[in-house]
Amino acid sequence: MTLALALRGSNGLVLGTDSRVTAVEINPTTGLPQQTTRDTSEKFLQVNRDIGVLTYGLAEPGYGGISRLAEDAKRNRYPSFQAIETAAQGIFTTQFDTWAVAQPDPTQARQGLVGFILAGYDSVLTNQFKVTSFESSNTFSRTEIVSPAYMAAQWHIGQYLAGKLQYPEMTVEQLKPLAVFFMLETMSIEATVGGPIQLATVTLRTGFQRVTEDEIEALVTACQPKIQRLRRILLEL
Repeated sequence: MTLALALRGSNGLVLGTDSRVTAVEINPTTGLPQQTTRDTSEKFLQVNRDIGVLTYGLAEPGYGGISRLAEDAKRNRYPSFQAIETAAQGIFTTQFDTWAVAQPDPTQARQGLVGFILAGYDSVLTNQFKVTSFESSNTFSRTEIVSPAYMAAQWHIGQYLAGKLQYPEMTVEQLKPLAVFFMLETMSIEATVGGPIQLATVTLRTGFQRVTEDEIEALVTACQPKIQRLRRILLEL
C-alpha cells in the first residue's frame, strides 16, 4: 500500500509518501504466489509551480495517472487550481478504466483501490493552500480536505499521532520533521510502507519544492532519539 500525507501549516503544505511497492508474483521455482516488494517507486510529481500530486494504492494506474496529469498541465497551462482539479478527475478516471480493461479480469480489477491527492496553492479563486482527494472507491469524485492533516492508505497510525502532535500554528519547517516521524512510526508497524521517504513543500515564496535526500536523511537521524524517548515514556506508563 503506502502512506501518503498532506500536512497544512501556517505558511504552506508538506507532502510526503514512502517509496515501497508491494505485489503478488508467481515464484518461478515453486509455481506458487509470493509477495514481493521494491523500494524505488515514484509516488508524487510536480504539476506546476504551486501544485503537486500524490498517489497511493495500485501502482500502475497510480503512476500513470500522476504522470499524465503532470504532462497535461505542462501542455495546457491551466489557469487555476480548479481547472487542474477538473482535468485531474478526467485523467484519473480514464487511466484507471484503461488499466482495468487490460487486466485478465476487469471486473475484479475494478475492486482494487487507487487514490490521488492534489495539493497546492490556489492563487486565483481562494488565495489559500488547498488539498483535494480523488479515489477509485468513490468513482474519483472530488473531495476537498479541510483538516490540517490528511493521510491516505495506511493512515491510521499517522492520523492518530497528528491528532496529538500537530497544531495550526506550525510552520512548514516544523511540519517536515513531523511528517518524517509519522512515516517512521508507520513503517515500524506496516510492512507495506517502507523504503526512502519522499517529501516536498509548497509555500508562497518558493512554490513546490522537493526536499533533498540529504535533508530527509538528516531529519530521519534527528527523529531517532525522539522516537526512543517517546517509547521509553510509553513503557513507563
